[in-house]
Amino acid sequence: MADVFKDLKAALEAAAKTPRGNRAVNGHDEDFEIEVAGNDPIHLEIAGGKMSVNKGPSPRQEALHFTRLELDETTLYDILGGRTSPVDAMEAGKLYLRTRLYGGALVTILLRSAYDLARERKLGAA
Repeated sequence: MADVFKDLKAALEAAAKTPRGNRAVNGHDEDFEIEVAGNDPIHLEIAGGKMSVNKGPSPRQEALHFTRLELDETTLYDILGGRTSPVDAMEAGKLYLRTRLYGGALVTILLRSAYDLARERKLGAA
């Protein structure tokens, strides 16, 4: 059985260390609540150039600094496994962002960085 929290946290922490991910982490302060169907919410916080990933809902749900993501476990693992980009998941109606524009961009950049890392690992293993 997958540990969604552990897997997502590891993927986002690795993504934050990439040049693209680092730019997102050093963007504006934002809070994200990631809701993976059938799992407890996960709180992603970007503040002061640092990122943290914790269990539970976001404690700071301010209108201009909060984004909610909704997706199912299959879509999450397709993104983290390098099979589906976050933008493709959004276009297919499998990843929903409820946000103001900039906050959605930051989390999309981090997810894209996780997707890119997975694809690089796959290419390196081939």
